[in-house]
Parts: sequence; C-alpha cells; structure tokens
Amino acid sequence: MISTSQYVTKEMYPQDLYGQDDLENFPEEISRGGTAIVDPFGQYIEGPLYSREGILYADLDLGLLDEVH
Repeated sequence: MISTSQYVTKEMYPQDLYGQDDLENFPEEISRGGTAIVDPFGQYIEGPLYSREGILYADLDLGLLDEVH
C-alpha cells in the first residue's frame, strides 16, 4: 500500500495569498506529512516520512501477495 500525506509549512504559501492573515495562528508546520510504503503484512518498507519533503522508493515483491491469502 502507498499512503501519501502532504508536508506543508507556512512559508510554502505565497505572501500575496488571500487570507494569508488567517495563517498567523497556525503552527509553522501545518501538515507534517507521513508518506509511507507498507507491505501486505502491514510492515513499513519505506517511511513514514515526516517533517520534510521527499520521495520514497521501494522494490515491491509481488510474490508476497500469494502469501497473504
């Protein structure tokens, strides 16, 4: 399974964004992410990736699908 979650900080928003003042009370890290790749048994293959931008890569063994039946 691939679970994607966005990582967002206040500084990523454009300064001229309508409603920029509304972000004033938010923490600097608005969404901490958490992207992960998990095998059919629920074990993390890669990630979770928190508090930074990034890309996760993994080699998937499709043979594991036969073992979960």
